[in-house]
Amino acid sequence: MLEFMDLKGITADATNYQNVYCNYHFHYQFELLLVWDGEVNVKISGKEYTLHRGDVAFSLPFEPHSYFTEESSRSICYVFAPEIVSSFYKIINQKKNHKNAFSLDPDLFRYMEKTCVSNQRSIHKTRPSVSETEQMGTIYLLLSQIDRHCPLVEENGDTENTELGDVALKYLSQHFLEPISLESVAGALGYNKSYLSRIVKEQTGKGFANHLISLRIFHAARLIEIAAESGSEVSFSEIAFECGFNNIRSFNRGFKMITDETPSKYWANHRKHTKLQRSSN
Repeated sequence: MLEFMDLKGITADATNYQNVYCNYHFHYQFELLLVWDGEVNVKISGKEYTLHRGDVAFSLPFEPHSYFTEESSRSICYVFAPEIVSSFYKIINQKKNHKNAFSLDPDLFRYMEKTCVSNQRSIHKTRPSVSETEQMGTIYLLLSQIDRHCPLVEENGDTENTELGDVALKYLSQHFLEPISLESVAGALGYNKSYLSRIVKEQTGKGFANHLISLRIFHAARLIEIAAESGSEVSFSEIAFECGFNNIRSFNRGFKMITDETPSKYWANHRKHTKLQRSSN
């Protein structure tokens, strides 16, 4: 399944994980995952990779990605806003990548392992004990490795359209829970509605209405996951209306279309997975 994660408040964050796991999602930030030990299965924009010690996977802004540990793993994940790496963002903004995973240069991996890994070897969601300056320096070192190991090629398309598309997608990611429409968003952004529809299609591969429904379903799925993780019951009707749907029938239909599961089945499966994950830690 695919979900939208609202991370717009994060400037830069580094998190150590034991047995990393997350559903297929996307957000406005860059994300880098480096594996210290074990094995992590990664899916990015439909491409699948298996990471081992010293391997890195990266996802660009709005690029869907997921992580799954079948047995055991230790890793560190960096999430950061494109604004703080603006020079790199300008380079890749008009490009697409051939691949999203590579093996880190051995010397750099040894340096990072020495400076970034906590003395405790089983850490979940704990910040590494490094300064902000070291953290940003590490991010730039990792970005330099992307340049070396994953050459980017020019994206076909109009530069102005891509920039306007970024503006439109960011606006939708911030307002999708509101009662918006193609006409209202076009008016707010000062676009012709036909032009807006076209650039959203170019950026997402989906029409405006389908992209809006997807954002709402991704958010609804996250609310269901939170309820499942906490062990609480959930009102699917309340979630449906909170996520901008006028009735439960259209919500159920959209949820099934995107996740291939009903909301109740999704809750049950996520609850089961949460219990299994906790029992293994």
